[in-house]
Amino acid sequence: MQIFTAPFRLDHHERFVTTSIGISIYPTDGRDEDMLIKAADSAMYRVKQSGRNNFNFYAGDISAQAPN
Repeated sequence: MQIFTAPFRLDHHERFVTTSIGISIYPTDGRDEDMLIKAADSAMYRVKQSGRNNFNFYAGDISAQAPN
């Protein structure tokens, strides 16, 4: 996360980015790639809803909050 706080230069302009990262863990959050990606996506949407520029681990109760 710290690496993304530093600005970078692109076409002679200083740029800033933020990150929203969702984390899922095998096998607790899913037993195949599709399930893990869906769980991580749900966790990422929770980060975005709470202000962005952070990370969140998947929790089973948040999957209903992710957009389809």
